[in-house]
Amino acid sequence: MLLYSRLQGQSTLGSLRRLPMDVKATILLLLGYYRLSNTSGGHLEMLLSLTLVCTCIYLNFTEAYVHSGFRAVEPKNYRNYFKKGRVLRVLWAEPAGHAGQSKTTIVNISKWTEQMAVKIRWFLVVQPWKGHCIAVSVHTYGGRGVTKYGVDANDHAALVAKGQDLILLPGENLNRRPLHLILEDKTVRLDPASRINFSKVCTVEYNVKVSTIGGLPQKIFLYS
Repeated sequence: MLLYSRLQGQSTLGSLRRLPMDVKATILLLLGYYRLSNTSGGHLEMLLSLTLVCTCIYLNFTEAYVHSGFRAVEPKNYRNYFKKGRVLRVLWAEPAGHAGQSKTTIVNISKWTEQMAVKIRWFLVVQPWKGHCIAVSVHTYGGRGVTKYGVDANDHAALVAKGQDLILLPGENLNRRPLHLILEDKTVRLDPASRINFSKVCTVEYNVKVSTIGGLPQKIFLYS
């Protein structure tokens, strides 16, 4: 019963309220079955332990995604939203490689015995199309900017909040002029090491959930 008693804590129940209905119903059903059963261990205890672990992983993985303003854009607003200069966030997955960043979640794809790296990635829209847009990614490289080994400074430009000055990191040299971001989400903190990688082009579909960061003034937006 110790596990059940811990699960009754206010913080855990508060977390359960944020879960989708099907996940929450499954967990509560298991808890109810455990309470009514006379067993104090065995397979049921192990099953509940696994359920709790999976719940914690789910919360850590989706909390920022679900509860930080991620929304699907209505089709009628595609043209006005996905325009040149828009800066947004997307839940992004790509082959893991040697990903070792603390903010990256590694997901095992057992069918192909491969791993996928999943994280919240920032993008700058450079060319809208019907149903999708072409975007370049924004990176901090772990706070190292273009001083990170293997990163070509000539492919990058600094992304700076409007009204703030460019801060170059020690040993950093950027030939491209900085691009100034007009923040629409005032709760967002733009990392001083944010760098736009013009050599890394991605396709962002319009039907995925996005979170708006802001945009670049059209008159200064330049993709080169």
